[in-house]
Amino acid sequence: MKNNIVVFFCLATLAHALAIHQVNAANDLVRQLCQRTTNNNLCLSIIEADPRQDLKNSPNGLCTILRERAVSNAIATSSKISNLLKTTTNRYAVQCLQICADSYQISIMRLRSADFRVISRQGYVSLAGGVAVASDATHDCEGTFTERPGTPPSPLTSENQSLEDVVRLVLEIINLTICNKVASCFAIRSKENKILNKRNNQPEAGGGSVLTLWVLPRSVDSEDATVGCSGLTGKVVSSATFVI
Repeated sequence: MKNNIVVFFCLATLAHALAIHQVNAANDLVRQLCQRTTNNNLCLSIIEADPRQDLKNSPNGLCTILRERAVSNAIATSSKISNLLKTTTNRYAVQCLQICADSYQISIMRLRSADFRVISRQGYVSLAGGVAVASDATHDCEGTFTERPGTPPSPLTSENQSLEDVVRLVLEIINLTICNKVASCFAIRSKENKILNKRNNQPEAGGGSVLTLWVLPRSVDSEDATVGCSGLTGKVVSSATFVI
């Protein structure tokens, strides 16, 4: 009987020690990665506030935590935009808010569809490109308020910046995981609000082929856009081009 008690005590002590070790290892990973991002304080505050310790053991889990914060921010901003559309009377501002509404819906969709279970070089373009669309959307939304005289200042500047800050952290952790730097692993050119009729496969200066990811607004109908294997024609909300 005494031996059983001793064995049980030893096993319990070992299990406790292992649990502490796992927590410490996870905390070390969080600190190491967050310190290498461009916004260490925000990174730490979001991840440390999340109670799911099991997600803090890998970059995949950290990206999941940050992504969910980004989605939460985007949903809150989308709701604010809906309320503003009910009360705004300036017709230019209404048009801007409608663009913001579409942009944020695309952001939410792309962020939710990002799969962080595997973060690899092979899947980088798809994963990082999808997440980057959310950052592009904040620029689309904010920028549209400055394009036409008579448009009032953006009422969403703080929200746009908040979403961009969190999305940037997701992208930086992806980059750190794949190529050990916060900057994009491949060269990225932003192309926003353009009419496009081809997929660009021309080589960039310095070598490599080019893959351009194009995102269409949900409101585009069959007369505005045609998507197929041979290319794409339509009104583009935003895009990112990667040299690979």
